Amino acid sequence: MFSGAAIDPESVSSGEIMRREALRQGVPESATLVEPASATTEENASEVAKLMVQRKLRSAILVTSPYHQRRAAFEFKRAFEPRGLVFRNYPARDPEWNAVLWWRQEPIRSRTLLELVKLGAVYLSQTR
Repeated sequence: MFSGAAIDPESVSSGEIMRREALRQGVPESATLVEPASATTEENASEVAKLMVQRKLRSAILVTSPYHQRRAAFEFKRAFEPRGLVFRNYPARDPEWNAVLWWRQEPIRSRTLLELVKLGAVYLSQTR
């Protein structure tokens, strides 16, 4: 299941771009599903959870950027648990990101710091 909206209304959705890459790498088309409307991580989680329930799927592997894993996992847990769904995290390979040296190089430093700010905002919103 590939999830994500297009950057602008005239372009192909992120979910569709990822699906096309999976097909190119040999994943059978019948094994793919696209959720093309969600624009945020919270929407990704919610929409994927709805589709999984509709299709009677119970588990998933969450694949996203290594620096995005914590926040994505938080949002997916929040969307999945009430529906009895489970997932595992698997960070996508990202040659730009290094868990030890991410802070030394742009643009990955900015991406990681922005992700940490967003993660903090999500956690704070839960304490209200």
